[in-house]
Amino acid sequence: MGLRKKVAIVGMGNCGNQIANLANKKYGDIFDVVHINSSDSDLSQVEQNVLRFRFGEGVLEGSGLDRAEAKKYFKKEFVNILNDERFSSLINEKRYVFIVSSAGGGTGSGSATLFMDVLQASFPDVNFILVAILPIIKATSGHIGNARKYCNELYSGLAGCTYMIYDNETTSNLSLTRMLEVVNEEVVEDFRALTRVDYYPTPYESIDEADLEKILTTPGRLIVTRVTKGITEKVLEDSTIDDIIIKALKNSKHAETNRDKKLLRCGIVTYFTESVYKLYGSNLEKLMEFTGTPIERFNHNAVNKNDENMNFLFYIASGMSPITDRIQKIDDRAAELALALAAAKPAEYVNSDENSDYTTVDKIRADRRERSKSTDRINLQSIVDKY
Repeated sequence: MGLRKKVAIVGMGNCGNQIANLANKKYGDIFDVVHINSSDSDLSQVEQNVLRFRFGEGVLEGSGLDRAEAKKYFKKEFVNILNDERFSSLINEKRYVFIVSSAGGGTGSGSATLFMDVLQASFPDVNFILVAILPIIKATSGHIGNARKYCNELYSGLAGCTYMIYDNETTSNLSLTRMLEVVNEEVVEDFRALTRVDYYPTPYESIDEADLEKILTTPGRLIVTRVTKGITEKVLEDSTIDDIIIKALKNSKHAETNRDKKLLRCGIVTYFTESVYKLYGSNLEKLMEFTGTPIERFNHNAVNKNDENMNFLFYIASGMSPITDRIQKIDDRAAELALALAAAKPAEYVNSDENSDYTTVDKIRADRRERSKSTDRINLQSIVDKY
């Protein structure tokens, strides 16, 4: 019943690793996972019994939020991952592979789009889905800049791919740790909803493997909305299924959808008691008005003969528009930070110079090393006297 072990999750960078690790802990019987990172300390935080790769040859672990640095090292070493028989065998036996990372970080943001492109070319019979998590709107300059570059690569270099975009902004009212936990949990549960594990047998309309593949391989944005509580006869006295789905869409952890109401396909999976099915207006006219009408819709309706508290619904939409509205907010934030930087008079505050980067720091350190070796030793007292 379902695509057990036909799905893999490749987590890239710390964000992607944490999501893959959660999936392995919760649903190791459904997903195979792979961890890829530039930091041994990050890799040490995930399960040790799964496939893992460490790349990068810098003095320090990790990329330090420098996606260009991560990309540089990954370009040198990705072939070693592809040629690893354990990796190639795992990917070749899968129907779907999710490539998961942060959009605003360093390691995952810098390497995920590149790797997605390489994997699609290397494993043409496997369906790859790119998955990214955006930083909050009020994030720092580094995260905002990285997210913009990630989106540029997604939309300019990965034409024809299927992708999912989540957004930490949807939980920005929570503490940092709780925000990450909630978003990661939602991502993993959405992945499960796409495996058919919970698509119960039914004599009525059903979504088979071929139907699901048609939805999940539609180029463009893919979203999943799950409603697992509150679909009862009593609730439907005052609400409709349309209302419930629309509310769930608005409260989802996906990045906001554009207002153009464009989508190509959708699938609706229901598991309702017979009393609820009697109240289910399957035309979903209000929902279609809200999301747009797909060119093709698939339905899977199974009868719940147990407790109505077990009723659930999955709404899957694919072929949606780019996240241009959300990207505009990223651009607005970048402009806001640029103005703040200009107002800070960086000439007076050298550490705030927008041109300072790791190359500059390396030069300073190299100079210090040379001076420490020379007879013209640094006068430590002169340093102390500055304060």
